[in-house]
Amino acid sequence: MKFTIETLLFAALGSLLGFSWGHEHLSFAIVIAAAFPVVLFFAPSRLAAFGFALAYFLLASRGIPHGVGVFFNTEDSPLFGWGLWAGAACLNAGPWALAWTKEPNSATIFKILLAIGITALPPIGIVGWASPLASAGWIFPGLGVLGLGALFLLWHAVLNKNWELVIAGALLSATLNAHTIASPVLQALNGVTFESLDTNFSKLQSHIPSQISSRVNLITSKAQNLPPNSVLVLPETMLPAPDAKFSFIELLLEDAGQVLRSKNSVIVFGREFKTETGMINTLAFLGTDRAPIQQRIPVPFGMWKPWASGSFEMDIFGPGSTNFAGLKLGHLVCFEEVLTITNLITFSTNPDVVISSANDWWARDTSIPAIQAQTVGSWGRLFGAPVVRAVNF
Repeated sequence: MKFTIETLLFAALGSLLGFSWGHEHLSFAIVIAAAFPVVLFFAPSRLAAFGFALAYFLLASRGIPHGVGVFFNTEDSPLFGWGLWAGAACLNAGPWALAWTKEPNSATIFKILLAIGITALPPIGIVGWASPLASAGWIFPGLGVLGLGALFLLWHAVLNKNWELVIAGALLSATLNAHTIASPVLQALNGVTFESLDTNFSKLQSHIPSQISSRVNLITSKAQNLPPNSVLVLPETMLPAPDAKFSFIELLLEDAGQVLRSKNSVIVFGREFKTETGMINTLAFLGTDRAPIQQRIPVPFGMWKPWASGSFEMDIFGPGSTNFAGLKLGHLVCFEEVLTITNLITFSTNPDVVISSANDWWARDTSIPAIQAQTVGSWGRLFGAPVVRAVNF
């Protein structure tokens, strides 16, 4: 009975930590998730550790069942959404249960490192969200890779009861956060002003032709009104792949592009393109001659379906940044915002600014958009890179 009660108590504690994710106006709440790797090793058994980790990932991704039901239109058969939710949580929790040991010691930190690595890298990494590593941005902002190392050192110090080091880490964290809060907000980078625009195109999907005129009109009107030396970021999936049925789109975009070039301004928007083997989801540039940026990890089962024709292509280790207007421009597209591997690749290049674009019409009534914002925002804090994010709700 004691074993069962302790197991349930640790599952409840895991739920509490997981609930720190998904709060739009409380982005800093994910600092609570930093306690996850430490609390895990106080579990009385491996089963309790698994229950703790499973509850954490289930609560952190609690928006999946409803969101998946809307995305796949499976409200009448919700088992698919619930199955994806439980399956992904089990995949993320498993390595942590294997890392558990009854008596933590100086080598335990390497088990934490291994668990984080396994859940960040493929194959689990393609659903590797809610990593406690993401909390580093709210603990050691501005330190970049050193901040990740400092977080591991802090975990090591707590597990080994090195309180002097814990106090030193707390003082460093307070100093860095105070400096971040006091730092002025950068208005322009290299003479270029970045801004974003959220939209409310319900059920924004490329294969549904409705609203295309409205979306094109939005882009062309913004091209006319955008100030000189500006970059406007729009959400994902604003336009479908070029098609003869919609030839008017290319004509209007060409005119808008000329207007933007005359002002040295650019609009970045989500667009799909057909390839010889399938589809790619991209961020396209209007007003400059440059290739679109390909999304690296499309939503598994929803967009990335390698068993089906017309699947969106995946390029997990593709570049996370590019050179643009004399700047290093980082980029994340929708699902990539929550994943450890894509954030790590993007921000480890030390970008000057990161553009982030999402299409969350299917998840607007869930915690998913807030989790996306929390994750990419925290990584931005860690590396001192401003994030310019546009979302369609």
